[in-house]
Amino acid sequence: QSTCLAHDIGNPPFGHTGEEAMKNWFIRKGEPFIKTLDEHQQMDLKSFEGNAQGLRVLTTSEYYQFDGGMRLTYATLAAFIKYPWCSVESRRPRLNKYGIYQADLHHVREIAAKTGLLQKGEYMYCRHPLVYLMEAADDFCYGLIDLEDGLEMGLLRWDDIYQIIRPVLRAGEIDELERHLGKISDGRKPGFVRGKIIDAYIEAGVEAFMSNEKAFLAGEIQGDLISLCRPEVRCAVEEAKYYAKERIFAHPRKVELEIGAYDVMDRLLSKLVPAAYSWYTNSGNPPEKENKMLIDLIGVKNLPVQGSLYEVLMAVIDFVSGMTDNYAVYLAKQFSGMSEVRY
Repeated sequence: QSTCLAHDIGNPPFGHTGEEAMKNWFIRKGEPFIKTLDEHQQMDLKSFEGNAQGLRVLTTSEYYQFDGGMRLTYATLAAFIKYPWCSVESRRPRLNKYGIYQADLHHVREIAAKTGLLQKGEYMYCRHPLVYLMEAADDFCYGLIDLEDGLEMGLLRWDDIYQIIRPVLRAGEIDELERHLGKISDGRKPGFVRGKIIDAYIEAGVEAFMSNEKAFLAGEIQGDLISLCRPEVRCAVEEAKYYAKERIFAHPRKVELEIGAYDVMDRLLSKLVPAAYSWYTNSGNPPEKENKMLIDLIGVKNLPVQGSLYEVLMAVIDFVSGMTDNYAVYLAKQFSGMSEVRY
C-alpha cells in the first residue's frame, strides 16, 4: 500500500511532459553548467526521471533531509524501485527508463543488501517481486480512470468504454448488470461498474503472481505482471492504454498544455541552474544580487553542506520537481515580470 501511494511522488510539474521538458533544457542549455561532471552525473541531469526522483524524495530530500529522508522500511523502499538500474543508457535494460540517480546509489546498495535484491551488475539489480504488484495496480487503476476522464471530457463514448471492459466481467453477472446500466445516465455508468472491474483485475493479478511466484523470486521474469494475466484482462488494459494515448493524451487541449509546460520549465531552469552554479563556484556567495535572491528562494538549507556541484544541481532538481503545476506557472510568470503581485 505504501509503495502504491508513493509511486508518483517524484513526478515533476506537468507529469511526463515536465520530465521531457527538464531533459530538453539540460540537453540544449545545460552543457556550460554540467561539463565538468562525470558521465553518470551528466546523464542523471540530461535524462531526468520521475521514478529516480521518487526514490530521492523518499530517501534524501523530504522530512529528515540528507539524513534518511522519510525513513521508510527497507522492504517498502525495495518494492518502490520500479527500475533498479542507473541512468547511463548502455547499462539500461529499458532505454527510456531508470530508477537510480548516482546521488542515491549508496542507498540502493544498502536496500539491496538488507532485502536480498539480486545484483546483475555494478549499477543494476533485479526487481523486488512486489514491484510487479505495484506496477500492475498502477496500470489497472489508471487504465480505468483514464477512460472515465475521457468520457467526462466528451472524448469517449460509454459504448467505447463498455466494449473494452465487458469481457472482464463475469458471464453470470452481465445480463443483470446491463439491465441496471440501462436505467442510469452514461456519466454514472463507470462508477457503477468500477468495483466489479477492479475486483476482476485484482483476482487476475493475484492469480498470475502466484502462478509465477518462483520465477519472480528468482529474478527470471522479463516483462510485467499484466503480460502474465489471463487474455481478457491483458487485452482490456492494453486497449485502455491505447485509447488514452490516441484519444485523450493527443487531444489539442492536452497538447496546448504540454507546449506551455516546456516554456515554464525553461524559464525556471534558466534562472535557477545558473544561480546555483554561481553559488557553488563562488563558495556560497554569488556576486550578483539576483542570484543571491534565487538561492534564497531555493533555500540555503536545501543545498548540501560542502556538497559537490552535482549535488548542488540535484538540489535544484529537487526544488523544481517538487512544485505543483500551478506554482511552477506562477513562478515562471514572476521570473518574466508578467505575473500579478501575490500578497
